Amino acid sequence: MPIDVNPDDLIPEIKAAKLLHQKPKTLLAWRHRRIGPSYIKIGRQIFYSRTDLVQWITTQRVIPGPRPNSVAGAAE
Repeated sequence: MPIDVNPDDLIPEIKAAKLLHQKPKTLLAWRHRRIGPSYIKIGRQIFYSRTDLVQWITTQRVIPGPRPNSVAGAAE
């Protein structure tokens, strides 16, 4: 599956970690656990696409809502 990546859109790992308010070691752990945003490996260097980071951040959104009845009933 071809991927369209603009080289100007690539963000080095350290800068991506800052943008995500995480440590680079956290991004490393996510890659090893196969979670987190998609990344690009060129040689030994890791890059993140700005588009992929924005898309991944969007998927992390939590919209609070009413609690399910089972949780509300247990608190009474």
